Parts: sequence; structure tokens; C-alpha cells
Amino acid sequence: EGGWCSNFVECSNIGFFRKEKNISIEELACVAGISEGDMQDIEAGQAKPAARQIFLIAKALGVRPSDLFGVPGDARFH
Repeated sequence: EGGWCSNFVECSNIGFFRKEKNISIEELACVAGISEGDMQDIEAGQAKPAARQIFLIAKALGVRPSDLFGVPGDARFH
């Protein structure tokens, strides 16, 4: 209720931002420098990304790393 989500796998916004920017998983993986398989697993919640991967994905999506989590004030998570 209104707090930071402590589980990245359950709260990831990667798919939301990727689709909002109309880019494929393949494109995101390439720009972020992460293998396509790893990117698929991360977005699907089947793998927990390393901190470095979170920063690379956020940079590739043009968002802050914190934007990749459900955060207070984000209507999609209330």
C-alpha cells in the first residue's frame, strides 16, 4: 500500500516502458548490452537482474532506475 515494492521481479515496469516506447525485447537487449535471453527472463520475471543490469536497462529506456519499480504516486500500482 503506497510503498516501495521490495521484489523487483514482481514489480518490474520494464515491459510497460518497453511497450510504451514501442521497441522490441531484441532492440532493448541490444541497446542495453544484455543478451536477448537474459532480457526476456528479466522482463518475464523469471530472473532477478543484477544492479548493473537495472542501470543499463533504465538508461536504454530513457528512465530512472527507480522508474523500473512500482513506486508511490504511480496509479498503475494502487
